[in-house]
Amino acid sequence: MGGVVHSRQLADAINLPESEIEIVESGALLHDIGKIGVPDALLFKPGPLDGPERQAIALHPSLGARLLAGVSSIGGVVSCVLHHHERIDGDGYPEGLRGEAIPLSARLVAIADSFDAMTTDRPYRRAMPVEDALSELLRVAGTQLDEHLVRTFVDLVMRGEIVLLVAGAAVEPEGQGSGELDRVLRLLLAAVPLKQAAALAAEITGVRDNEAYKRALQLKETPSA
Repeated sequence: MGGVVHSRQLADAINLPESEIEIVESGALLHDIGKIGVPDALLFKPGPLDGPERQAIALHPSLGARLLAGVSSIGGVVSCVLHHHERIDGDGYPEGLRGEAIPLSARLVAIADSFDAMTTDRPYRRAMPVEDALSELLRVAGTQLDEHLVRTFVDLVMRGEIVLLVAGAAVEPEGQGSGELDRVLRLLLAAVPLKQAAALAAEITGVRDNEAYKRALQLKETPSA
């Protein structure tokens, strides 16, 4: 959940209104929902991907945007999901947008997600130290990522104004985990069947599958629960 927390903290730091911060936060929660259409063998492959495999994974932003397109309550989130892999230099996907043509929400999520990916253990490598991850963000600032936003993020981290959630080093405030699960489930239940929503919510929030399924049933039966 580090990418979600860091996305919100960065959005708050640049003084976005609460309505836009919520879009950024929801986009961070759902940005990879399109990976439901990507085989697990590719997502968890321990070695490097070949060309066709990279192309298959690169479809996930478009798949996610199509999945969420019919959910009127999160319309602003769709562009974040669609464009979170665009690059400032125009070499990203799926549309090759450049610079400020990339939605601000997507630029914010890309930074937080990149930092989270580097500071989290993956099947093919161990987590990177925070200092090295910050150096890598600065290295790709202006080409892959928004330079101004990267420098803002790094400055906030260095001044201790962003609470780092890396490699299990921080604990969420009491009650936050269950609230996050409910929020994710409500978003997903509007887009996909219950079992699918529960499985995705468990993966996103880190709760157990059976807990996510039980809560999804409760929310489906009593939406105001």
